Amino acid sequence: MSGALGIIGAALNLVTGIAKGVAGKVAHNKYAKQLADLEMKMPSTLAESESIRKNLANRGLAGYETMMGDVDSGVSTTMNQAREISSNPNSLMNALIKSSTEAERQKRTLGIQDAEVRDKNLSSLERFLSAVKAPAEARVNQFDLDKKIAMAREKMLGTAGLMGGIESGVGNALSAYGSGANVDTKAAELAAKTEYWK
Repeated sequence: MSGALGIIGAALNLVTGIAKGVAGKVAHNKYAKQLADLEMKMPSTLAESESIRKNLANRGLAGYETMMGDVDSGVSTTMNQAREISSNPNSLMNALIKSSTEAERQKRTLGIQDAEVRDKNLSSLERFLSAVKAPAEARVNQFDLDKKIAMAREKMLGTAGLMGGIESGVGNALSAYGSGANVDTKAAELAAKTEYWK
């Protein structure tokens, strides 16, 4: 009778240990799945800001082409005015030289200003990419890496819990069976001694 109780106890201990291990594995896998669903994205304002800076980096001085056209038309206007008021070809030639020289100086100045604005816009883009975008991308990449590590850890803990539950169940089952078998042995021994001393 006690042997049967030992077998029943062993079976219950085995089933309980395995059930605890499976429940732990399911819980850890569920948490790993929740971690997998987490997502960190780059803010959309970052992409918009980068787009604006890239567009500006390709541009120079605002109105540059118009100002260059104004300089060129200023030379022809000056020459027409000089022709109307000057009767001397020498003074007309001097006016042309002065007007052309002034136009070239203005064009150089506008070219320098245009290059400075382009350089400033390009530097702004470079600063944005290195000081703002790169760290944000690094945070997103680090988040993804940490998430993968946490998911793997949770799965490993679940597997370890399952194995621990199975080991515990088997150990408890063997212990319960052994206790039942021991009770049967002691009962048989007692019955034999009782029979002997009768």
